[in-house]
Amino acid sequence: MKKYFALMSPISSLSRKLRQKFGKAGLMFVFSIVGFLLALLLTQFLLKFSGGCVLGICHSSAGAQSTVSTQIMYISPTGAGSRNGSSASNAGILKDLPAFITKVGPGGEVRLLNGTYNQTKSIKISSGGAPGKPVTIRGTDASGQETAMPVIMGSRTSPYQPPPLGKTGDNLFKLLPGASYLNFRNIHCMNQGNGCFVFAGSKGNVTIEKTKATNVQRFVEHQPESTSVSNAWEVANVVIRNAEIQGFSKGAIRFGKPDEKANHSPDAHDILIQEVFGDAQRQDGDNFCMGVHLQGDVHHVKLIKTTMNNCQQTLKPSDYWNGDGFATEELVSDIYFEDTSASGNTDAGYDLKANNSVLVRTIAADNKRNYRFWGTANAQDCVGIEPRCRGGKSCQAQVYATENADAKLSRCTFKSTNPTTDVFQSQKGGKITVQGGTVEYRGILQRAEGSPSLIQLNSVTVKLM
Repeated sequence: MKKYFALMSPISSLSRKLRQKFGKAGLMFVFSIVGFLLALLLTQFLLKFSGGCVLGICHSSAGAQSTVSTQIMYISPTGAGSRNGSSASNAGILKDLPAFITKVGPGGEVRLLNGTYNQTKSIKISSGGAPGKPVTIRGTDASGQETAMPVIMGSRTSPYQPPPLGKTGDNLFKLLPGASYLNFRNIHCMNQGNGCFVFAGSKGNVTIEKTKATNVQRFVEHQPESTSVSNAWEVANVVIRNAEIQGFSKGAIRFGKPDEKANHSPDAHDILIQEVFGDAQRQDGDNFCMGVHLQGDVHHVKLIKTTMNNCQQTLKPSDYWNGDGFATEELVSDIYFEDTSASGNTDAGYDLKANNSVLVRTIAADNKRNYRFWGTANAQDCVGIEPRCRGGKSCQAQVYATENADAKLSRCTFKSTNPTTDVFQSQKGGKITVQGGTVEYRGILQRAEGSPSLIQLNSVTVKLM
């Protein structure tokens, strides 16, 4: 009690002096101001340690402000104002893109304003974002809405003419070492050469989504600028999603080093190709077209809801005509297909030399050989419809196994009305095991080279049409 009165005594004395000076009303006003200031100090004290919000007031440190604030820069077809990229009215031009990516930094954004860009040379990019904070490059209007898709126009001859009659064009975005943690979105590239996007040393962590390509030699290419550096070919964590490629002469997507350079050194891996539609539109004469091509030491690639159609190569009748929807080479492994399709190709819909290929609910139609297996593969609920040979040597087949193949097919459906079609065909040593499913045909059910035949049908419903 003595401590209480000792504390109250100076407070009472101060109150009497203030009352004498300001009066009763003035004293209440002074105490109100003091109380308000004390409340603010208490609130800031709590916020400092909580990092949250109290009574609608939020604490923000310098670090928190830097994560919320996003640097945005602008590019337009012809530029505007000071061209420093600070706003739509001061937009830079497309050749400023590499510098703007560096300026916005991790978590930043570069907006390509709607319109048509004429770009006949490569744009080399050597910087990017950071883990969890990619730099986004996307097509928008001045307000940041994706109301249209800006078009980047190259020099490739349109309509397409095969070389040397037509111009091939140059590649567009060349991703050099340092160009990682990038997100490209809402961009349409047209009349471009070997790659709208080229992985030329980038280690990956790149997303390409909601994009279009029209009349290109190839949409995505993998070709390091320098192959002499250590692990030059390694690229990982790439997502290609929601893309449409109309008209290509070499391919839609390619990853991996050429076979002659493959040596089990690090290569492309952990790649997702999802909801991509590719139609080569029979662009011929560029020796030769493959929709998705994986080569070298590529592994762990997923292809989901992706379609590759009409890859064509026409030669003399005595030659072998290539042109595949999906193709993997012999050192490739662990490739997963789900709800994919391939049709209208002059060779195979699926030409798979890889080991450990898994196919789930795939569709192949109107290809010379709908499925061609060279390694180990497991196909479930697959569909093969009306193989068709458009020219060149060799015959048409639903499923073809080479001498080292071991293909297991479960619950698959095959239908063909052409009497020249082989349903299951194998070279000597090629193994095809079919479990369940349905086969409707008019041609030859099994054609095996050598003896004994390694084609086995177990619990398959077979109907001769």
